[in-house]
Amino acid sequence: MWIWPKFSTALREYSAELGTRQGEDTDDIHSFDTIADLMFGEPLGLCENMEYSDWLSQLFVSIWLAGASRALQYFPLLFRLATMMIPKHIQETIDSSYQNTVDKVNKRLAMKTERPDMLGLMLKHKEEGAEMTMDELYANADLLMIAGTETTATSLSGLTWYLLNNKPVLERLTKEVREAFNSIDDITMESLPRLIVSHLDTLFRVRS
Repeated sequence: MWIWPKFSTALREYSAELGTRQGEDTDDIHSFDTIADLMFGEPLGLCENMEYSDWLSQLFVSIWLAGASRALQYFPLLFRLATMMIPKHIQETIDSSYQNTVDKVNKRLAMKTERPDMLGLMLKHKEEGAEMTMDELYANADLLMIAGTETTATSLSGLTWYLLNNKPVLERLTKEVREAFNSIDDITMESLPRLIVSHLDTLFRVRS
């Protein structure tokens, strides 16, 4: 996957800013670019300049509202009132975010590619007889962009925190990575499974 070399290069270039930049920002950028690449067949271009896009900022609003909506659904009357009182600018942000997803899906549908991605799997499922309208396709893509990204970024952020606070584990991981790969170009989806880092599974479970 091309994203990791670009991400690591950009991260080194911006290393001087990391003292003031939130560490979670880099995890968000990498996670959203990766999920978009796996979903739509191309990334969002976030790793190239290590900055949030308008869509990413809009998605955070959608993520926050999804959590709040889920909690309010236990109180039907309150939920109904809250829905009626959503400010216009918030609703416009939600609509704009969803439209970005629609545009990305339509662009992916127009692409002729043999490369597998999540949207391609949905289409294959549809071609095999599954009943799925275009609106459902849009909604599933939007859901995966919301649900699959921030959770990944949060886990990565927690993993980084635990590694930085557990020096022996960090040293062991650093040693294993440097012994397994001679350069960043050697780190691929095919070569990573050869790297034995079982302690990372434990760290992810603790974080989640």
